[in-house]
Amino acid sequence: MRFSSFFLGFGWILAVTAGGLLPTPWRWHRRFGEWAVPLAIRYRKVFALSSLALGAFILYAIFAAF
Repeated sequence: MRFSSFFLGFGWILAVTAGGLLPTPWRWHRRFGEWAVPLAIRYRKVFALSSLALGAFILYAIFAAF
């Protein structure tokens, strides 16, 4: 796979942030969600395009190695 060190780092970032959510009290997590969800909805086109770009990059990294 191309850019394997990038994906390794990205995976570790996901694992560490998910692990950081485990000890977070539910009320803090919910309060953050109440703040963040309206922003995500407001900028959903940006999130959609960035998700599409990241998905295309992942597919390129997988299939470019062949």
